[in-house]
Amino acid sequence: MAETIYYVDTDVVGGAGDGSSWANAYSSLNAAEQARDGDITAGNAVALNCRGAAADTAAVTVFGWTTDADSYVRIYTEQANCHSGVYTTAKYRLEVANAVALTLEEDHIRVEGLQIIKSSTSASGQHCVIADYQAASNDIRLHTCLIKQAGNGTYTETGVYLSDADLVVTISNCVVYGIGAAGGTAISANQVTTTNVYGCTIVSTGATNGFGLRRVAGTVTAKNCYARGEAGAAFLGTISLTTCASSDTTGSTGLQNIAINTTNFTNVTAGSEDFRLPLGSALIGVGTTLTDDPPGSTALALDIAGQTRTTTWDIGAWEYVSAANYLLLLLQNDTDQLTDGPW
Repeated sequence: MAETIYYVDTDVVGGAGDGSSWANAYSSLNAAEQARDGDITAGNAVALNCRGAAADTAAVTVFGWTTDADSYVRIYTEQANCHSGVYTTAKYRLEVANAVALTLEEDHIRVEGLQIIKSSTSASGQHCVIADYQAASNDIRLHTCLIKQAGNGTYTETGVYLSDADLVVTISNCVVYGIGAAGGTAISANQVTTTNVYGCTIVSTGATNGFGLRRVAGTVTAKNCYARGEAGAAFLGTISLTTCASSDTTGSTGLQNIAINTTNFTNVTAGSEDFRLPLGSALIGVGTTLTDDPPGSTALALDIAGQTRTTTWDIGAWEYVSAANYLLLLLQNDTDQLTDGPW
């Protein structure tokens, strides 16, 4: 599929600011979206390529485009500019205070490899991502994203809020976490037609009403996911589960009551979470192979950090990799990420 690429660099100095190259990049994703929202032509997608170590602090609403299955909006980071599955200030991040960080109001949107962060919350309803106002034909995709709420103790928080009865959404290889003590939902299918959640790590640590993946309406399918919520709330509502693990009894048979602790995850301390799998985790080697699910897709064969999944897949956004192999992977991709490693 043809894509016209425009560039976003929060560290750009000078240049024309028209997105035509890294030297002339937009300084924020919001500026790029507003400047290019009429640029899609039939059969040609528009891709917004993001990088920069400085936080991108302007909230973004994707609206005003004319999209279809072949003419979509793609917002992404290249491998060298992408997080490794753990929050880092060295890579591109959309990090917004006291507002919805990313609002998706068009029909065909793909978001890949972004860190989408709420740095603070001043009212309920300030989601990391919200999708709404879709038409009957739509395709919304979130892939290899790290989505982190602010951890507020006063207002309820949501990581991904899906709120249109027409929505068809696929969320894959993502980690969604950071729900604060006041409670809330990591992923909420509030109004949807279809939501598919594949290979995700979904964590709500809210003291009360802390929901992991919550289905209110529509068809919700989850495969190879781990969810944490309050008792009975890791997977809440009628959800079709395939090898999904839970912190309570709502997961698949044999994959229940798997705790958020350092036996199963690398670091669970609030503010420095690292949900990679250590040796001995109950999530290693108990998943299902999904290389062609959805049909025609091979994206899930790599985990959130670009590591190839093994013969028997692990559950969640990460495939287990030893420290030595992880070091090799980072050296192959980008040595700047070495500080994010498990040492």
